[in-house]
Amino acid sequence: MVNKEKSAIMFSKGTSSSAKRKFKGLLHIADEAFSDRYLSLPVHLGRSITSAFGYLKEKIWKKIQGWKEKFLSRAGKEILVKAVAQAIPMYAMSCFDITKTFCDDISSMVCRYWWNNQDDERHHWLSWQCLSNAKSKGSLGFRDLHIFNLAMLAKQGWRFLQDPESLCGRVLRAKYFPNGNIVDAVAAPGISYTWRSILKGVGLLKEGLIWRVGDGTKIKIWHDPWIPFGDTRRPRSLRGRSPISLVADLLDPTTGDWDADIVASLFQPEDVHSILSINICDGMEDNLAWHFDPRGQFGELNVPTKIKMFVWRLAHNILANRMKISRLGVDLDTKRPRPARFSWGWVNSGNLSCSAPPARAPFELWKKDEDIQLRVVTFLCEWWNVCNKVNAGESIADPKVVCSKVEKSLVEFLSLKRKEKPPKPPDVHKWEKTPDNHVKINFDGSCQCRSWWSEAVACIAAISGANKIGANRIIFESEASNLVQALKSKTYDMSSVGVVIKEARSLCNLNFESFDFSFCHRACNNAAHELAKLGVISESMDSYWDDHAPSCIATVLARDLAGPF
Repeated sequence: MVNKEKSAIMFSKGTSSSAKRKFKGLLHIADEAFSDRYLSLPVHLGRSITSAFGYLKEKIWKKIQGWKEKFLSRAGKEILVKAVAQAIPMYAMSCFDITKTFCDDISSMVCRYWWNNQDDERHHWLSWQCLSNAKSKGSLGFRDLHIFNLAMLAKQGWRFLQDPESLCGRVLRAKYFPNGNIVDAVAAPGISYTWRSILKGVGLLKEGLIWRVGDGTKIKIWHDPWIPFGDTRRPRSLRGRSPISLVADLLDPTTGDWDADIVASLFQPEDVHSILSINICDGMEDNLAWHFDPRGQFGELNVPTKIKMFVWRLAHNILANRMKISRLGVDLDTKRPRPARFSWGWVNSGNLSCSAPPARAPFELWKKDEDIQLRVVTFLCEWWNVCNKVNAGESIADPKVVCSKVEKSLVEFLSLKRKEKPPKPPDVHKWEKTPDNHVKINFDGSCQCRSWWSEAVACIAAISGANKIGANRIIFESEASNLVQALKSKTYDMSSVGVVIKEARSLCNLNFESFDFSFCHRACNNAAHELAKLGVISESMDSYWDDHAPSCIATVLARDLAGPF
């Protein structure tokens, strides 16, 4: 319900008085309001995008120019930049293309703040482009705002693909692409700036989209990306004069699988192999998915953030030492400070088991154990602080005091990192009996390749077997944790095996009163594993044992059934 007494209507500047009265009467809204921004977004953009989004720069500047912010450590500045300064324009960037020029202005502002320190040092030791590379590449992982802006707009396009029947999706489709798909929409004169911005994101989205083959009726063979190999994800073969244009024409209508003869006659051998290896299931619809799955884990040095920042600066050779400052034209004594020579000599004496000179220390560290890495980088950070204090006019610190501070820092950090945990009881893995009125089916797949696919096909076979014996309450158990997770949610519905996963879920909903998918340890699935191995070498397509078990699993079954459940 809409409360019209609390609502107001907004008109553009060129709207006539008669038109305003007409719309007010139709909508039964009496109040007229005008505001530059609504929900923190500009209402009217005009010709100057910079002016429309100028308030974003003002907000960022207020957050980073305060006197408290100037005295933050490097680690504190990193958090402020990532969590505050670069987070402010995110909401606007999810709806509008704020332009590369405007993003560069914000980045320049943040970059100046990053390199300014308490001593008003303003030299930029590394470019912003280097700082905005990923941490996995040795940088700090600051956002490239223009690329992030396009990614946010691409995400809006992805939402329209996944939920085309949403209110926003239906409105935009009715106005801009009534007879097609959002990936086929093109910019035209007179469109809104919001829609023009989303189309830029869709253009980026197209670079990574791929069609998952279902019935093939929506996929154009020679134009759409549908082959999950190569850079373009399209056929490398030339079309020639072939009248076949849809992927549906490459499928055998009887079996629902690929028609190998037609595929071989149209495509080159490398394309034939790629096409025939695509998993399809009869009766499923085509759908667009994201081809690249950027999952991955990268190792890192487990030390306090301020020490990470120091090691990063040391590894990139951007510590502001006397030699580097002299290269900027500042007249300084370039001799190494006495405390640096003395302290590093103490390290070389064997206390921290490091023989590399300071400049090579970050690279030699990765050859050491984690405990030694932690001790060395903690010492290096403290050594650098002592040098800076001496250069500022303070007295030389006693080496014993320095070492004591290092040991204290290590103890404090390790006490937080290594909290005492009660010992875990040893894991005992044993196959368990199902509850009353339920049937448990363990399944496993085995093949020379495509293990994900074999596990999924084995699941379909298990569902078919349960249906044949007339079971209504089923528990399907597998050692493939990813497959179980995929079957219990929609996480992998857009993956290459998504068609089989959706088919398995659909068959269960159709045939069983209740069902569940459960993960078990490999030791609890030995019987299914041995049968899968037998199936690989067996000449029979299907094998069924009613009153006895094959000899290869007799011992396994006896062990599983022995003892209390």
